[in-house]
Amino acid sequence: MFAVYLLLLCAAGVMFKVVPGGFIPTQDKLYLIGGVKMPEGSSLARTDAVIRKMSEIGMNTEGVDYAVAFPGLNALQFTNTPNTGTVFFGLKPFDQRKHTAAEINAEINAKIAQIQQGFGFSILPPPILGLGQGSGYSLYIQDRGGLGYGALQSAVNAMSGAIMQTPGMHFPISTYQANVPQLDVQVDRDKAKAQGVSLTELFGTLQTYLGSSYVNDFNQFGRTWRVDGPGRWAIPRERGRYRQPAHPQ
Repeated sequence: MFAVYLLLLCAAGVMFKVVPGGFIPTQDKLYLIGGVKMPEGSSLARTDAVIRKMSEIGMNTEGVDYAVAFPGLNALQFTNTPNTGTVFFGLKPFDQRKHTAAEINAEINAKIAQIQQGFGFSILPPPILGLGQGSGYSLYIQDRGGLGYGALQSAVNAMSGAIMQTPGMHFPISTYQANVPQLDVQVDRDKAKAQGVSLTELFGTLQTYLGSSYVNDFNQFGRTWRVDGPGRWAIPRERGRYRQPAHPQ
């Protein structure tokens, strides 16, 4: 029994020496993952327009069977943001197309690169489901010196530029953004109290118009749907016209 164990160890050692190392090769899994990242602060309507254009590009590419679009979904981070969108391109069966998934992906990327409104891309799915959200690999940057958000953003931009200039590498996608536009709202608590405006309702109004508010759920088509307040689509020029009725004391 011990001899068999030694034989297996020797065989494993030989295999480690003989089998070449490297990354797991990409595979043709009959679909591609497309995405778009709009400028920070972009509305869902702008993202939806670009996503529709990407879907049209995919449908006009030989070898693509269908396209399913999800504006507002970041499939690489599993988050919902109005300035990102995802498109899944379903490919035709192998016997019904002439090109591989990698060739179709390259053609789609060449067409998407002409879209000026945002940064669009298409990638192959991960070779092993559950190990990452796409083919390729990940790099990490750490601010060990405590230089702040701006310095970290500069380092990310520099690394992305170096990747774009490296042969064989393309489409660096960063999950970090320090240039997100923000709105600073100062609430005059004394004035609100003097006018009989509840601070709870005041902040609730701001949350509804500037973010979103949960309304309720309803059942339809065999599933439960969530209803949110539509305030997230409020245009900036309406910010000064938000109203909250006062309650007489």
